[in-house]
Amino acid sequence: MPEPYRLVTAPVAALGRLPGPTLSAVVSVDALLRRARAEGRQVEWSAALLTGGLVDQLAVERELLREGVQRDDLGRDAFRERVDAFNADARAAIEAQLPTLGVTAPHLLMSTDDEAWARAVRTAFVRLYDEGLLARAEGVVRECPSCRTVVDDAEVDDGAVPAESVEMRLLGEDGSAVTVGMVALELLPGVVAVAVPVGHDAAGASVVVPIAGVAVPVIEDADVDRPRALVPAHDGHDHELALRHGLSPVAVLDADATVRAAGALDGLGRFAARAAARELLAAEDGIGEVTEVDEPAGRCRRCGTVLVPRLGQHWFLAAAGLEAAAADAVREGGVAFSPAGAREQLMERAGAAGPWCLSHQIWAGSPVPVARCLDCGQLSVEVDPDPSCGKCMGTLVAEDDALDARFAGALWPLVAAGWPDLRGGALDSAPATTLLVGPDGIAAWVLPLIALGQRLTGGVPIGSVLVHELPPEAATLPLEIDAVLAEEGLRVTRVLLAAGGAFDVEAARAFVALVEDPPVGDGDVSAVLDALDALYAAGTPGAGLPAVAAALADGVTPESAARLQVAVAPILGD
Repeated sequence: MPEPYRLVTAPVAALGRLPGPTLSAVVSVDALLRRARAEGRQVEWSAALLTGGLVDQLAVERELLREGVQRDDLGRDAFRERVDAFNADARAAIEAQLPTLGVTAPHLLMSTDDEAWARAVRTAFVRLYDEGLLARAEGVVRECPSCRTVVDDAEVDDGAVPAESVEMRLLGEDGSAVTVGMVALELLPGVVAVAVPVGHDAAGASVVVPIAGVAVPVIEDADVDRPRALVPAHDGHDHELALRHGLSPVAVLDADATVRAAGALDGLGRFAARAAARELLAAEDGIGEVTEVDEPAGRCRRCGTVLVPRLGQHWFLAAAGLEAAAADAVREGGVAFSPAGAREQLMERAGAAGPWCLSHQIWAGSPVPVARCLDCGQLSVEVDPDPSCGKCMGTLVAEDDALDARFAGALWPLVAAGWPDLRGGALDSAPATTLLVGPDGIAAWVLPLIALGQRLTGGVPIGSVLVHELPPEAATLPLEIDAVLAEEGLRVTRVLLAAGGAFDVEAARAFVALVEDPPVGDGDVSAVLDALDALYAAGTPGAGLPAVAAALADGVTPESAARLQVAVAPILGD
C-alpha cells in the first residue's frame, strides 16, 4: 500500500481573500495532493491562518482611521473584539475562495486564536520557562515608533540610509583627549563612557560629552579596535560591553522616538534632534572630519518606519542553543530538503540568532501567560492561570504583552499533529509529513519549528521540507484573481497561478488550448515528463509548464499527448 502523504503549509496572514502570489502556492499544493491521490495515497493537508500579529492589527487600525477612530479611542478590549471580527471575516473569505479555484478544502484549517492552538502555545511557553530557556530580562530590541511595539526580525527589512559620521574631540579636565566618530548625534545624552583599545593613551581618564555636558570614563576593552562612544540603552553591542564594565545605561529615545533627556534636545524627534545636535556642535566649533556613510536602518515591513533600538524588559528565548540542536538533527539526515540548497541555508543560520524576544506590545495577539501578584510580587507562569497567587492568595494581574505571532506559527506542525494532547502524534506522523514554505520560510519557519519541535517533543516533527520558489515575474500575478477567473475560467486561472508569473493570461490560455488539442508530431516527451516528475517532488510543478508548452507546440504523438495530459491534470484541476 502506498505510504500516506501529509502536507503541512506554513501559516499565512489572514487578511481576507488571498492574493495571487499566495494562491500560486495554494494551487501547487492542490496539484500535489491530486497527484498523490491519483497514485492511491491517503492524503492530508493541514493549513494555518496566522492571526494575533502586527499584520491584522494594522489592517484593523487602517479600517478605524477611515472611520476617524484610533485604537486608543476604543480601548484594548473593544479593539480586540474588532480584530476578532476582522479575523473571522478573513477566514470566511478564504474558505469561500478556495473552492472557486478547484482547491480541495484542507483536512485541517486552524487560526492561531483557535483555543486548541492557543493552549498549545501557552503550553510551549510554560515548558520552555520551566526548563530555564525563557526568562524576563533586560535587552536592546528594535521597536517601531509607529506601530508602538517590538518588531520581530522576520518582519524587518534591513537596509541603509545615507548619513554622516561626525568626528568629535572629547576633552578631559586633566588635559587628556580622545577623538570619536558618531552618526546618531541625537544619542549624545545617552553616552555613558568612551571605550578605547587596550593601551590607548586616554584610558583611565574622564572626558566631557558635548551637548550633554557630563564627564564619562574612558575604559579599555579588548573587543574595541578604535575609540567608541557607548550608548548602551540604544545599541545591543554597547549594552553587552557596558554590562562587562558595570556601567548603567541612560535612555534617550522614548517609544515614539522622541528625545526624553534633559537638555537642548529634549522633546525633539530623533532626526530633528540629530540636526539640532550637529548645529550645536558646529556653533561650539566641536566638529572635526565629517564622513559620508551608510547607516544601517531596519524598517518595519508593515508600515515602513525606521526602527529604533531601545533597552527594555522583555521575555527572551535562548534560541541559539535550540537552533544548534536543530542543526545537529538535520545533520543526522532526519529531514530532506528541496531544493538541496535550503538545507545549507538552514545550517548557515542555525545558532547565529541572538535571544528571541517573544513579548510584543500589540493588542491583538495571544497574551503572554504570565501574571504577577500585587501583594507579594510572586511571578505566575501557567498554562491556565489561577486568579489568585499560589504563594499568598493575593490578586494576580496578567502582563499586557502579547506573544510574537511567529512563535505561535512555528508550533503549527506540532499543533496539526495533536500536540500537546497527543504527545507522540508529531513524531509518529513525522516521516510522512512534508512542510511547504515560501522562499523566506527557512529562517522564518523551518529553523524555529525544528528547534522547538526537538525540544518539546524530543524529535523532529517533519520528514521533508519543500520551498515553493517563485520566479521573479511572480510580482506580476494579479492581486485579485476573481476577474481572471470570471473571464478565463478555472483551467486558465490555475495555469496562470501555478506558473507563478512565468505565464501571462494569454500564455496560460494558449497552454490550455495546446493541452486540449495538441498538434500531431513525433516529439519525444520523455525528458519533459521526467523533469515534471522532479518538479512535483520539489513542490513546484508549475515551473515545468513552459517546457510542456514547448513540447506540445512542436507536435507529439497521441500517446505522448495523453501522457502529458495526465501529468498536468492535477495542475489544471482535473
